[in-house]
Amino acid sequence: MMTYKDLKELTFALIDKLGASGLDSVSVEFGQTKIALSKSGGNNSANTQISASAAESSFDAEPSYNGTPVLAPMVGTFYAAAAPGAKPFVAVGDAIRAGEPIGIIEAMKLMNEIVSDQSGIVKEILVNNGDVVEYRQPLIVVADSE
Repeated sequence: MMTYKDLKELTFALIDKLGASGLDSVSVEFGQTKIALSKSGGNNSANTQISASAAESSFDAEPSYNGTPVLAPMVGTFYAAAAPGAKPFVAVGDAIRAGEPIGIIEAMKLMNEIVSDQSGIVKEILVNNGDVVEYRQPLIVVADSE
């Protein structure tokens, strides 16, 4: 099954290939998903158009979690620890409280400490150290203390 991340990576790869090629447009279909790209104005940039059917396709756009995800408040690079080689802020199984740091997101060369908005047990860590994260992307999953 194709995930949202897979679809996004495929789309950006196609944009790069289209920009470097002599083609004006390309369309790819698989299952219910269709990606159609075309160059605008003859320059090397490409406009992306993903059909409405992609939203209803078989990729997992809304994953389910065994708890509540803590979402990224901004776009940037996620760091699990305060410094390279330092102990991560959280690990699976840790008990955390609302307001405790779970990581850092670097955005525009500024380091922003990210805190949990809930208390509980860390059930899952969804991002790796150094990953680029999107706005409102789930970072960790927290479940009620047992």
